[in-house]
This record gives sequence, C-alpha cells and structure tokens, in this order.
Amino acid sequence: MKVILGILRQETLPDSRDIRLLQILPGKAEEQIVCELLVVSLNDELYYEALSYTWGMLVMEKRIIVNGSTFLVTSNLELALRHLRDPARSRVIWADLICINQQDEDEKSSQVRLMGDIYRRASRCLVWLGNFQDQGLSESDAMQTFEIVRALSKSRHFNELVCFDEKSVTQVEARRFVGLKLLLSNAWWQRIWTVQEVVLPKRSLVVWGTQRLPFHILTDATKSVVDHRGSCCCEFHATFSDALKTILVTFTSSVGGIKAVHDPNVLPTIPLRDLLWRFRYRQASNPKDKVFGLLGMIKDFKNALRLDLDYAMTLTEIYTEVGLEILREDCSFTFVNYSLISLVGHRGEPTNIENLPSWTTDWSVAAPSKARYWCHRFRYDWFSCDGGRKMNLTIDKKSSSLCLEGILVDTITKIGAPLVRDDTTEAYDAEDLCSDAQELCCVLREWLRLCPTALSHKTCIEDPVKDWEHQMSLIVPEWSNTRGRGNISTFSNVDEKYVTGETHVDAFWHAMLGGLILHPDGGQPLRKCCRSDYALLAAMLDTETWTNSPGLNLSLQQWLKDQTFFMTRQGYIGTGPGTVRNGDQVWILFGSNVPFILRGITAQNRAGKDKLNEDLSEVQDFVKIGDCYVHGIMQGEILRDPTNRSRRINLF
Repeated sequence: MKVILGILRQETLPDSRDIRLLQILPGKAEEQIVCELLVVSLNDELYYEALSYTWGMLVMEKRIIVNGSTFLVTSNLELALRHLRDPARSRVIWADLICINQQDEDEKSSQVRLMGDIYRRASRCLVWLGNFQDQGLSESDAMQTFEIVRALSKSRHFNELVCFDEKSVTQVEARRFVGLKLLLSNAWWQRIWTVQEVVLPKRSLVVWGTQRLPFHILTDATKSVVDHRGSCCCEFHATFSDALKTILVTFTSSVGGIKAVHDPNVLPTIPLRDLLWRFRYRQASNPKDKVFGLLGMIKDFKNALRLDLDYAMTLTEIYTEVGLEILREDCSFTFVNYSLISLVGHRGEPTNIENLPSWTTDWSVAAPSKARYWCHRFRYDWFSCDGGRKMNLTIDKKSSSLCLEGILVDTITKIGAPLVRDDTTEAYDAEDLCSDAQELCCVLREWLRLCPTALSHKTCIEDPVKDWEHQMSLIVPEWSNTRGRGNISTFSNVDEKYVTGETHVDAFWHAMLGGLILHPDGGQPLRKCCRSDYALLAAMLDTETWTNSPGLNLSLQQWLKDQTFFMTRQGYIGTGPGTVRNGDQVWILFGSNVPFILRGITAQNRAGKDKLNEDLSEVQDFVKIGDCYVHGIMQGEILRDPTNRSRRINLF
C-alpha cells in the first residue's frame, strides 16, 4: 500500500474557497484509523467540527488510512483521532495537518487566509489536550479536576468551595489541584495557532482523554478566581500554600489571555497591535506563524487590513508590513494621539532578524523578554508631551524608514546601571515583591550617586539642603571618605533647582515612578504621584523594606524593570531602556504622548544601526531605542517655548 507524506500534488483544490474535510469512519478502539477526504466549498452549508491540537514533535510515525492509502501523521494527532472516532457512525472534522497540503506553500498561504472562516463555520471546536492516563492520572483524578473547574466557575466565595475547605488549604489542597496543573502543562496552551482555533467557533469543547468540558466553563472559572482573589477573598487566598497559588496563577494567566478575546463582540474592536502583543510569547515552529496564526481572528483580514502576506515573503518583509499596517490602523482612529502608540514598550531588545527596522516589533521573540508593552501602553494616555500635535508621517518603503516630525529635547550625558530582573514577564505577583526591596534600594542608591542634588531625600524637609551632609552619609556611606579627595565636584551644586524650577528631589522620584501611581490590583494607572509618595520612598531607602502602600510598591517594580536612570546635558532627569548610551538623544515625536530615546546613525553605519554620528546637530537618521519618562517635558512643556523648532527625521 502506498505511503503518503502529504496530499498528492494532483489533488490541488479547484477553487479558492474550497477546503478538505476529514471523514473519520467508525471503528473499534483497537482498529486502525480509516478516513476519507472530502473536497467542499465554504460557500455551501456545511456541518463539521474543527480540531485544535498541537503537532508535537514533527515526526510522522503513526499510520492511518486516508482514501485507501497509508498516511503518516504525528502520534498526538493519531491519538486524538482515536479518541474522537465513534464506534457506530462517521464523524467529519477539519484537521490542518491532513486537510492542508503541507508540501505546497501556495496552498498553505491560501488556506491560511481561509482559516478564520474555517473555524467560524465549524459547528464547534474540539480542543484536544491529550490523554490524562499518559500523565499518570486515573479516570477519577480527571473527573475531579473538571469538577474543581466547574465549582470555580460558579463565582462563589473561596471559603464556600469544598476544594478550598480548611483541611485542604492547610494539608492536601495542592494534591487536589495536581490534575489542573497537568492539564495546563499541555503544549496547547503555549502554541500560537490554538488561540484563534478556540476563539472563532461558536462553541468549543475540551477533550482530555475520555473527559469532556465546555471551554466557556474554563473562562468563567478564570474570571471568578481573578475577581475573588483581588477583592472579597484576598485574605482567605493569603492562607493558600505557595504550590496552590502557583497553580491558580498559571490557570488564570493561561486561560485569561484567551478569555480577553473570546467575546465575539469585543474581538473586532481589538487593535492589531494589542492582539499581537497579547500572544507574542506563544510558540510557533515557523516564526512567520507568529503573525499568520492570529490573522484569522480579524474577519476577512485581507480586506479589513491592507495586508497581502504569504509564506514566500521573508520574515523581515512580513514583520515590516505588519508594523506599517499597525501604524495605518492607529492613524485611522479618531484620536490622533494614538498614532505612535505602537512604538512604546520596547526596551532595546536585540533581534536576530536581518534588517528589521527598529520601529517595528520582532514578533519571533520568545519569553522571557525585556519588552514592557502593556505597562507602557496603559500609561500612554496620562501624558501629552507633543501637546496634541498631529503626526506628520511619510513612509519610504524602499528603505523601510519612517519620516517623522519632532523636537530634539536634549542629549543624554549620564546613565546608571540598568535594573535587571530575573522576572522578565509582565505578570504581577504580589508574593514576589518582598524579596526585591533590598535589591531595588541598592540600585536606587547607585542612581542617586549620579544625581547628587537629589540626595537630600527626606522630602518632609522643606529645605532640600538642610542636614544634607548627614543624609548624604546615610545614603552614600562613601561620601565621608570621598570629601577632599578630588571627588567633591561630583557632589557639587546641591542647592541648584531642577530645570523646571522644582527641587531635584521631586524630579528624581517622579522619574523613579514614571510620574504615576498604579492601582495595586492589576497595575492600571490610578493617579499622578505627589510629594507624600516621596516621603514613603525616602523611608524605604532607610529601612530597605517596602512601603505600606501596595500601589506605590507596584509602581516602582513595574516601571523600573529593565530600566535605567539617565541625565541630559541640560540637567533633565529621566528613566528609560537599560540599553541607552551616552550620546543618545531624547526626542518628542509628533503623534506620540510620550518621548523617545533615539540613536543617531550615518549612511555608512546604517546597516549596523548602533554607531552614533559624531556631529549630533547634523543627524537626520535614527534608530529607536525605546520610550522614556523625562520629568518636565511630559505635558507639552517643550512646545511652549517658541525657540524649540521642529525638524523632520528618518527612523530606520
């Protein structure tokens, strides 16, 4: 019997709206899988289920029968088909590995364009999460796991649920949840394609061996856990073991991302940039799929978006086109100040993609990453450094550069060591905060050394110079040893005012907080920071323990991750990406609420994108390092000075 590795070339689909469906013929459990391929049109009335699964290791080692020939598939797909097969009647499904000719790039591109319709038209999605018995669980264990999820979905208080009773909280509760932990360990939760596969169909059903659970129960349970954990049940949640807390965090983060886009009324309103960032760290065997795997979620995406992508394009071309489309989409919004929001969040991440512009995103990057898109996106509307000026953008597609208008604020002349964290995710876990206070205080002292006029950190003292010698010795013990030894100039001008007329104390702490205090539950901006916050921070430096304000603690942690302190030639104080260098420039770009750090390049070193033009006044070409906070320019102050003239620059 002939062995087929893919759909035969001569079996190409006759029409652009045609797809193949897989009819699983009935059979007994031990019998070989036998199927037939059906060519149908999406223009017709169809009834089929769409399979969502992971390919696993790309080893085609299992044999099934398709149209009378032996067809090689992965072991995970064969196992899924075996569990889905009905002993008495045929079942029609769509499964990408078999229904798309994986050897034909043209067909793959055309079928990917139909993927949204394929899953939307399905009667339901079958989410295959493997066989629980292969994970060492019994039928009873799997049943109990789904019962726990059902209980959580009822939105009852934790202390009313049997799974969280007093005995379980203190002794065996982690064991009760081990099934949930194993369920979430399936690679399905990390793959990019599975997002649209579960979101687009009218209904989705989780298939875990012989157990079944409607997917909406998982999303309901996630919402319930998040709501109760952050409010009425927070004290009870604090009694849970670390093991149980970890399982619940994994549960809410794994399901929560899907829940955020699961509402068919909400999905069309989500900007393309948010969609790509939300699932950026999901995995794909082909980095091009980090884009293709989500485009089906934009209904009729080729028409709704001005994208014409196919697998024949290079990765650079695909990511650049997506970056341009994101800019076009943002420019179409009613509020023009969203025009450059897609540029925020990058922290100078390296990329291995040749000639990828600095203004677009390398979507192939896997976690962990230093990018902080969500943190910076939520802050964006609180500022207006461009004074509401409309973006004046032209695009040079030949060089993949953006021509923008902006104002040069100043050149960076002093930088600190970046605050590098092992935890490089954007997730917030209050349990991690306590161990970080001492580390953070150590870094803040180092930055204070670079900004001696801010060393009078007792903000409750009206005169910032009063008792300055004593405070200097408390914060920087080396101070008493350096006086009179040639380093006094480093700590000079302590009584000078900041460029805005405020004290350097105010400017320094504003920069450390990014100007905002976050809500302790979820990290959304709550208010602008004020002097009373600085008094708490000054006390924190002395005690090396967190303040009694959870929002203040979170604000420091979230804003300063992988950031560094810097000062400019004119004395501006700011915080920005840890990759900033002396000689980089702070720019206000029209169309952006926040300023950016740019690095000048010349035509000779443009390919390297990392060398500074010696004559800063003549630089016209730049690469983006990242957005930043600079105290005294965030609300359009620079534009009030008529001597600050704008000019056009090229961003590569």
